[in-house]
Amino acid sequence: MKAAQITGYGTPDVSVWGTVQPLKRHSLSAAAECVVVPADRIAPAPSDISPVETASLVVAGTTALLALRDTLHLTKGERLLVRGAAGGVGTAAVQLAHAMGGHVTALCRDRHAEALRELGADEVFDYGTTTPDRLGPFDAVLDTVGSD
Repeated sequence: MKAAQITGYGTPDVSVWGTVQPLKRHSLSAAAECVVVPADRIAPAPSDISPVETASLVVAGTTALLALRDTLHLTKGERLLVRGAAGGVGTAAVQLAHAMGGHVTALCRDRHAEALRELGADEVFDYGTTTPDRLGPFDAVLDTVGSD
């Protein structure tokens, strides 16, 4: 996989990342080596991670951002439960919700608790041993697992 690059007269090559907006929501799309997208769909890519890691972050990060900002409309101070918090979308959601000022409760396997606290989770519970009555009330729930 190659990192996308912006090239231009007098401009050094810059690796970028972003999304290709499909014409219809929830439709599939792809990009070749060269693609034209609106400038607000790309940004300089992180230089300290591989192109494969960069590409995976775009998908998980965009999914989490759209869920928190556009679907849940998370605001500062709201209590959020993230189910499946140790997965790709879950870890992005924990970080984004924390940055947005939310109070983040992560539900995951116990072995991921410390990492999720480092990412910004205010509380972490093991999904295998925690009953719903121990979790408390939430303003929003982001369920990346899709089960009961």
